[in-house]
Amino acid sequence: MKLVMYLKTQLWDVRGRVETIRIFCEQVMGWIDEAQSKGISDVDLGGGSVRPVSGDLGPQRGPAAVTPPDPVGDRDGDESRAAGAAVVDRVEASPHAKSRHAAGAVPGVLGGGQGKILAAIVQHGGCDRAQLTVLTGYRKSSRDTYIQKLTAAGLIERGPDDTLKATKAGERAAAGAARLPEGTALLEHWLSEMAGGEREILVAIAKHAPRFVTRDALSAETQYKKSSRDTYIQRLAARNLIKIGPGVVRLSPMLQD
Repeated sequence: MKLVMYLKTQLWDVRGRVETIRIFCEQVMGWIDEAQSKGISDVDLGGGSVRPVSGDLGPQRGPAAVTPPDPVGDRDGDESRAAGAAVVDRVEASPHAKSRHAAGAVPGVLGGGQGKILAAIVQHGGCDRAQLTVLTGYRKSSRDTYIQKLTAAGLIERGPDDTLKATKAGERAAAGAARLPEGTALLEHWLSEMAGGEREILVAIAKHAPRFVTRDALSAETQYKKSSRDTYIQRLAARNLIKIGPGVVRLSPMLQD
């Protein structure tokens, strides 16, 4: 009986330590998001700094797969794909360029994450949480924290369909905010912020927009093995940058004109 009680005590102690680490990690990611929204490359933690990294898994590539034939589409689809490829080409010409788009902070009222979230909601006449992730680039924890603060301040409210809308006070507060990028400009923004395999996969998917592309075709174009390819796809889907179907993926409509 004493052994059981001892083990339970130790397990609760471990659980508490894990929870402390989880909370700290959430705080660090929030600091990084806040710093990125202000154009700061390093986050000072009082004795060092944390640099945002791409999380690239490295060149885990395998033999090329056979690319399936692309079905014949209509002229509009061909033109749209050409437009998507043109956007990719512009970013490819300067792969390490910093984003030229304004952060969307609200001058004199709100700065950083809260201002950017509010600006996106006002600009689009309301957004759900998934749309805010695409528009602002904030992770779920940071995004939800900003939403909570804006709601508590009476600047936004949730509609019956879970869409977040600005209140009259919120609209007034965001009156001077710079517009955030939309459509292919938003795609260009995301590509300019990415590096490594995740970026390569998004580039390949964008070149097929607005159509779906098979996962095997992506492997053929990028030379990534199935495990790495699927990891990058999962990350892009978590940011709502792509839509996933059975064995196929396509670019989010929010990144297309």
